Amino acid sequence: MPWGRVGSRIDGHSGIVIESAQNSKLTKLLDKIPELTHAPRASGFRLAHYPMTRFRSDSSKTWRVSLTPRQVAHARDVARIRQRNNVRDHRVERYGHTGEPFLAHEHGAIGEKAVAVAFGLEWDGAIGDLSARDVGALQVRATTHRQGRLILHPADKDGEAFILAVLGGATAGYYLVELAGWILACDGKVGEYWCDPTGRGRPAFFVPRAALEPMSTVRPTGAPLAHGGE
Repeated sequence: MPWGRVGSRIDGHSGIVIESAQNSKLTKLLDKIPELTHAPRASGFRLAHYPMTRFRSDSSKTWRVSLTPRQVAHARDVARIRQRNNVRDHRVERYGHTGEPFLAHEHGAIGEKAVAVAFGLEWDGAIGDLSARDVGALQVRATTHRQGRLILHPADKDGEAFILAVLGGATAGYYLVELAGWILACDGKVGEYWCDPTGRGRPAFFVPRAALEPMSTVRPTGAPLAHGGE
């Protein structure tokens, strides 16, 4: 579906501009957005105000976020600091990544920023805190591949929720990110997903998009909603 404006409304709690096709399923999902953006308040997380952000859902499973240039610049600043700190502290990539290190940080930070925007949470990248989760109680894995899978490693904590952020790049002044779904690490770390697709000795659990839970069923506290998303 195109990203053009079909119909829009402002969510009064988060300040997010929600763009939507007008159908009953999407209306039901949009009605849940205040609940989702309110969830962190009781858990010590701080809500953020994103008045210029466009947020759209094509279904209850995937959410699409259009980041503004300022939001992308913030994510890139976080990525630069992370990379600088890694060089300063002589850290090495744990899983054998041999690509451009800054790009890996940039992609990860943009994915995290998109999740923070979708849930209306403040985000600073937790600079210097290597034990912190990515956004609220959520973990984020980013990919630039349109049909990319969510990658998990044996050391990932079983009880944590991981979101797949698919980076689409810049269009019409916005950076497009699709939040394709989420899964608990314990449900994704199964033998059928263990593989080494590049053949470079970097095996991991590659969870297909079809196995991910709908975005409408997870809270920023990391806990799933009750069965059926209610």
